[in-house]
Amino acid sequence: MGLNEPRTARWSASAVAFVAAISTLAGCSAAPSHEAEAFADASPAADSLDQRQQQALADSLVQQIPCADRDQWLDDLAFWDTMRGYDCVDGTDSSFVRVYAHSSSVAQVLAEWDETFIEGRTARRGTHWFVIGPAEVIGDIKSPPDDPEQPYRRGAPLGLTADQEYLTMCTQYALDEALRTIRMQPGSAPDAAQYDALFPGVGATVRTTVDRKVRNAVTVEGDEERWPALLSKLGPRFKSTYTRAASRFADLPTAVHDG
Repeated sequence: MGLNEPRTARWSASAVAFVAAISTLAGCSAAPSHEAEAFADASPAADSLDQRQQQALADSLVQQIPCADRDQWLDDLAFWDTMRGYDCVDGTDSSFVRVYAHSSSVAQVLAEWDETFIEGRTARRGTHWFVIGPAEVIGDIKSPPDDPEQPYRRGAPLGLTADQEYLTMCTQYALDEALRTIRMQPGSAPDAAQYDALFPGVGATVRTTVDRKVRNAVTVEGDEERWPALLSKLGPRFKSTYTRAASRFADLPTAVHDG
């Protein structure tokens, strides 16, 4: 199972509440732009890695664990930040490698997986990376010298800022629409009108991008849980539609800013 599946399964209820809280917000723009520009305002600090650095770090980590059957991730389709990583698929012994652009993202994403660390499964983390898997598999990983390991402490991290939460909801909505399009599900998604109002143009962009060629390439894989990884190459394109989202958070109610 990929790391995105439980997160996307839970996102709808949170999204509905978020939509209700900011129903007057104009939403994210569908105007194309460079991904780094689209997410610059959501970045909490200047400690970021570029995509080349993320990929190199992910490669150095995955080379240290068994990974014969692997899925490569070129972005996180359920979180605002950019990501590179791998799923090393081996049933209940699967391992996951993730590298995020921003250090704060590591604790925020890991916190959602605390409940999965049972029966010998654990996590190790660095400044920008984490690896999840059986303790006997990931225990011998040598942390990269330029991104040293940090103690992994379970518990609640700093919450997302309002703009990061909005971008995360927008990203998860795009993935949900992409999967609906691939499955050729008839009709509109639940609460479609609310989502279209909050994320204007995003659903249409996703449905146009996920054409027959994309559907055919994805559905060759019979395991639907692996589809998000195959779609992750579209992450930067999807995220480029959110260009002005963060700048519009000046319109959010104070209660949303304050959490």
